[in-house]
Amino acid sequence: MNRKETPDIMDALLGDNKQKAKTVPKLREQKKAKSAPPPSKPQPEPTKPGGKTKATFYISTELLTALENLWLDLRRDQLKYSKGEIVEAGLELAIEDKAQLMARLDQITSN
Repeated sequence: MNRKETPDIMDALLGDNKQKAKTVPKLREQKKAKSAPPPSKPQPEPTKPGGKTKATFYISTELLTALENLWLDLRRDQLKYSKGEIVEAGLELAIEDKAQLMARLDQITSN
């Protein structure tokens, strides 16, 4: 099914512009050639060296406040760890101790 071409209103108002008639189809062809189809499924790209990827999670306000306080305490002790590094270390500890993690998850979900 071919789509009808939209009439050029400006030409009707200002008069026939033969140069424009020659260049508009060329520009349309160039735009079509440049546009590539989007990737079928975007993959997360590492944002930092070491293969780190940004992740977003919902956590309780209290836990976020505790993370902020811990981060500030570490900075006062001249330890310059990022919040991401603190969270990553905590997740690694939780994964290493599955029994303790499961017990804590039971406590969190029962509230």
